[in-house]
Amino acid sequence: MRYSFLLFLLLAVTSGAADKSMVIAPPTKGHSGCNLSVAGFKSKDQFLRFFAALQAASKSSDKVKLADLVIYPLSLNFGEKRYGQMKRKIRDKKDFITQFQSFFSKKVYDAIEYQKAAGLFCNAQGVMLGRGEVWIAPRGNAVGIITINN
Repeated sequence: MRYSFLLFLLLAVTSGAADKSMVIAPPTKGHSGCNLSVAGFKSKDQFLRFFAALQAASKSSDKVKLADLVIYPLSLNFGEKRYGQMKRKIRDKKDFITQFQSFFSKKVYDAIEYQKAAGLFCNAQGVMLGRGEVWIAPRGNAVGIITINN
């Protein structure tokens, strides 16, 4: 039993350190950093290609291109948690485009447009942009926006 625990601990410690190629934002004082493998990405390149496409679509305010960068159903959360959030799902691309103006605010645009890779936070849920306004993650072979918090 003791040997099993020590082996588990050794594997847990070394597995996180083994894949430094997946670290996009190293830990610093006050910031936990971002190892993309924790968020489920297969490679740093996979993330960076998606991130560049997302920032370009956001900068040009192209809702059709942005709709293509979503994994459906998209989770939307409105309001602050302490006051009770309203939650809603966007079922598909058509729904996204139709309702776009109601949830894609300046705050969401800014979270995407001004996010620097060195300041990313990630966990098992995905990669957070801004202060949590946008979450992106891989699902199967696709990468996309999975949640917008407005």
